[in-house]
This record gives sequence, C-alpha cells and structure tokens, in this order.
Amino acid sequence: GAGESTAHLDDRLGGFTLATRRPGHGTYTGSTRRPRRPGAPRRGPALATLGDHPAPIAGHAILEPAWEEGLEIRRRWRHDLARIRREVVDEVKLLIEERAEETAAWIGARAHAVRATYSTPDKPAVTQIPVLLELLRRLNYPDLPNLTADLTDGFDMIGALRPGPGWRKRTDDRYKYPASLDTLRQVNADYVRRKVATANTTSTPRPPAWLKTNASALPWALGATELVEPPPGEAFLAASFAIIQIDENGEIKIRRGEDWRRSGHNTTISADDVPTHHFIGAFVDLARRMAPDGVIL
Repeated sequence: GAGESTAHLDDRLGGFTLATRRPGHGTYTGSTRRPRRPGAPRRGPALATLGDHPAPIAGHAILEPAWEEGLEIRRRWRHDLARIRREVVDEVKLLIEERAEETAAWIGARAHAVRATYSTPDKPAVTQIPVLLELLRRLNYPDLPNLTADLTDGFDMIGALRPGPGWRKRTDDRYKYPASLDTLRQVNADYVRRKVATANTTSTPRPPAWLKTNASALPWALGATELVEPPPGEAFLAASFAIIQIDENGEIKIRRGEDWRRSGHNTTISADDVPTHHFIGAFVDLARRMAPDGVIL
C-alpha cells in the first residue's frame, strides 16, 4: 500500500516523479469627515529625553542557543580556526576513503528509487550517506534513528510527517486538516491524465497500468535511457521542471522542482511543527554580535 518508498528521477528537462511516501491583507483606517483646522502646536518632550528611547538596533542582540555556542567556540579558538578547519576536512576525506566499500554496499542494497536520488549520471560519486550518519552519531544528533530510516528508505511525501528535532510548534491550522488518500487518488489521476494528454512528458519509471498509455525509453535523454519498474505499492505522480540558477562562480546551475501542489500531494500533509527560518533581521543581529570581535560580514 501507500507509504513504502519515494522515487526521484534524474530528469532535468521534465517528466514525472513518483512518490509513494511524503514527499494577510492589511487594513486601512481612515475617516470621510473633513479634517479639522490645525490647532495650536503642543509642547513636545525635551530633546534631551530622546536618549531615554534608544533605537531597538542599539540594544544587545539575543541569538538562538546554537549561534551563541558557535560564537563562543569561535572566540575560544579564533587564532587556530584555519588549522582546525583543514584538519576536519582531511579527517572527513579519510573517513570517506575508509568507508568506501561500506558505502558501495549500502547504495547497492537500496531500492532503485533511493539509488537514483543519491547517484546520477552527471555525478559519478554517490552521496556519502553512511559517512554522514556516522558524523551525526559522533555529534549526538537527536532523533538519529528516524533520520537514518528516512535516508535509507525515503522521506515521507504524503500523510503525517515526523516532528523535526528542535522545531517549533505551528500556530496555524495549515496542515491540520489533510485530504484523504481517496481524494488524492482521484485528484492525482486526473492531474496525470491532463499532463499526459497536453504535454511532452518523459518518465524513467514505467507508467501505472491504470493510465493506459504506451511508454518507451529515450536513449538520447539523460535519465530516461531505460524504463524501470515503479516502486512497490501505490504510486502517485507529479511533474518535474527545471529551475535554472547562477551559482557563486557565475556558472549555470540546474536543479529540479516538483509540482507537488497541483498533483495533490501537498493536500495530504499533516504536521504540527515548523522548521526555523532565519530572516534578514537574524543575520543583522549576528553581524552586530560579531563586530566587537573584529569580524565584518
């Protein structure tokens, strides 16, 4: 049934992504009456009292605990940070070499959908998941068993999402009333039929039988050179699309997005927490705290 695996395609130019697991207006206040004539000016507070009301930015910036710890570590080791960074990078490289056989065996034991996520034709080296999990274990990362399961079997794309460690509880009802799987089946099937009928689509997994369409491999298309069987259980499809960006070196970077909203996947999500988002004010506070140490961001 649903909830077995997630399939991601290495298809930058479009196609279908299979997923059997999770992938205010302001108010204006006014008056229609004519304004009164200006009265006599009132005496305001003396200018000397302006100092009693400093701007908020002039106060001591309070950071979240993780950033406070990072600043303390930097102050303690500031004269040795360059050496420490080099040694950490060297140790990670050594760990990758030592675990090369383990990583190869691990990726070989994964389902095709998971392997396609961690190894693509344009990236010969696979993602070092066993090394990542070992580093997180050494750092006492909370909730490591659940993260290990997600990285091994696939993240949930529909249904209830696991709480994130340290995430704040939601204060809205956005994901409180998810749609049912029966609703998703109908919405997703209609969505897929429209896409197949009106668009030039490519897909690595073989289409489900209910779609009643013929499919063939595309030897000239990266990531669609062969058809593979979809993951076991019920599968729901979403179109993927290219997102073109420019990286820090001025080079074109292409990543893939998925149309989870129109495909119906997002309507099934239920979650009671929200990840931390850092807005510009948080980085301004960080810069203010680092400035006394002689660091200019």
